[in-house]
Amino acid sequence: MRSKIIQALKLTGEQPLSGNDIAEKLGVSRVAVWKHIETLRQEGYLIEAIPGQGYRLQEADNILDVQAIAASLKQDTIFKQFYYYPRLDSTSTRIRELLQEGQAAEGTVVAALCQSEGRGRLGRDWSSPAGGLWFSFLLRPQLPLQETACLSLLFALAISRTLQDFVDKDEVMIKWPNDVLIKDKKVAGILLETAGELDRIEYLISGIGINVNLASDDFPPPLQGQATSLLENRGTPADIQAVFLSTLQSIDRYYRRFLQEGFPAFCEEYKGLCYHLGRPVRIQTGQRVIAGTHIDIDSSGAMRVRSSTGIEVIHTGDVHVLDRGRDQHASETTRN
Repeated sequence: MRSKIIQALKLTGEQPLSGNDIAEKLGVSRVAVWKHIETLRQEGYLIEAIPGQGYRLQEADNILDVQAIAASLKQDTIFKQFYYYPRLDSTSTRIRELLQEGQAAEGTVVAALCQSEGRGRLGRDWSSPAGGLWFSFLLRPQLPLQETACLSLLFALAISRTLQDFVDKDEVMIKWPNDVLIKDKKVAGILLETAGELDRIEYLISGIGINVNLASDDFPPPLQGQATSLLENRGTPADIQAVFLSTLQSIDRYYRRFLQEGFPAFCEEYKGLCYHLGRPVRIQTGQRVIAGTHIDIDSSGAMRVRSSTGIEVIHTGDVHVLDRGRDQHASETTRN
């Protein structure tokens, strides 16, 4: 019932919807509507009561209808179960809680309107206000632990292909391993978390953040000028429901093929979108700093860099792109 009330309020947009109209649409009493509205407010939905007019849902355009998303996916999709919350500390944290409660099967997806404790790679904070797409999902690939690292690159590739449908496709690039950029600024990122043994993982949680309808002043001051959104590049808001559906469909396609063929099947495609291939870079990897020219991505997803001491193979690290002596580092800006 509460989801039906949310959908009724979403359809009216900025126009208030009276309690009587809601009650008639749903075949319940006005008292029942009021009780459900109060529960929705306690869950975190911002529902404004306008005297003499009715109720109005704030951020209506940025609220997802995950039931409609689930119905639009193919029956054999990897995504099986959806949870949606107006506010969470972290969608990935919520999946871990569902795991502990025995309620998270493979294919579980958790999405939120906004997050208070989103995290990016290397422990960085990820700003996650309303207007972005913040979600995590659970997978159980039957793979050795070292092979799952390629999924970070794979999901970045799948997201890049989705975003190319909403902006100029030539402006969408990837900063290794999994930062998605538009015009050199970060628009999306991924964080993978795994549990298991070296020979086989127990589960994998992928947290994804996409800056969809965020304005420049929605980003924290340190990130303004380094982060971007679909809105900034389109000039008009994107349909966040369509972005979410397209992203899930793309991840589904790429993941299924990956399980059959591995990362080598995607290596050339990834290199075609790699922002810094052939450019001078500096990589912080552990306590080492490696400077040189990025010359390749190998079939394992590792970077190959020609430094002053030879060819370096880098499996993990933070890439800074060097351009005319200036550091062109695209910083972390958002994640679940």
